[in-house]
Amino acid sequence: MTERMDSVQAAVVEIVGMADLYRRIQDTCWTKCVADVKESTLDAGESSCLDRCVNKYTDVHTIVGKELQTNVPDTPK
Repeated sequence: MTERMDSVQAAVVEIVGMADLYRRIQDTCWTKCVADVKESTLDAGESSCLDRCVNKYTDVHTIVGKELQTNVPDTPK
């Protein structure tokens, strides 16, 4: 039963982490790319800026995650 609880806890931690990442991307990229909401849709410049911002943010997140995993010492199981 503890193995199942561990996997559920790991899934919850992962979901919370992804929700936090999504919130940070949204806050950062919206602030950087959308100065004022005047229209019901984004203009081409805003859309392009948001696309680049989100891609850079996720690329950096992936690179940092991989780097951290390679630098973690093996833990006993």
